[in-house]
Amino acid sequence: MDSFKIYYRASAERDLRRLPRQAIQTVVDAINQLKKAPFSPKTVKVKGREGLYRLRVGDYRVIYEVLTNSGLISITRIRHRREAYRF
Repeated sequence: MDSFKIYYRASAERDLRRLPRQAIQTVVDAINQLKKAPFSPKTVKVKGREGLYRLRVGDYRVIYEVLTNSGLISITRIRHRREAYRF
């Protein structure tokens, strides 16, 4: 049973549509794994940004926020690693 629900912000949906076709399914599968374990050893807290975490999926990074009170994971960005941390 999944304990969290995934919410894609508009910016993340736009980022996902811009990914190469072969990377989309891999990224979506990795995001779906976050439902079970949003704080897994594969995730790292983003330095200098309160409450944001990152997940490495090949050359791409998924930046997300966990809202434990509401049981929600808010996907903020999905970018190539060289562009992921430019806010």
